[in-house]
Amino acid sequence: MTTPTSTSSSRSAAGSQGKPALVPTNNLTTADGITVRTRIDPTLTVEDVMKQLCVSLKIKEPPSHFALRDETDELVTNDNLRKKIKNKVNLKYVTSCIIRTVRLNNSTIGSLMPLLGKQEKQPKNSVRGMKRS
Repeated sequence: MTTPTSTSSSRSAAGSQGKPALVPTNNLTTADGITVRTRIDPTLTVEDVMKQLCVSLKIKEPPSHFALRDETDELVTNDNLRKKIKNKVNLKYVTSCIIRTVRLNNSTIGSLMPLLGKQEKQPKNSVRGMKRS
């Protein structure tokens, strides 16, 4: 299970219940720049971790819109997740490459639409002129 935790709250909660505290495994920095301590279960897949992070961080967008990367921007995958947990690597919760590409394409298309509209009128005249030649 993946849950953001605060070391002070987990200690006080554990002390009052007599249970051992859950020890956070990694620091996670959100897209908003907030860093939280989190415990990531190494038996989970990255997909499951992302689902639980969305719930824990109260993110309304689908988990598929996000990815985990380390401090060097290496993508966290099922193959390297356990190693990153074991080594307590700081992680970043970022927008996935696919979503960034779609957003970039949408903004590029939006900025080109006025130009495309002008060019759309010109080829009709150009085609007629070419057919007459």
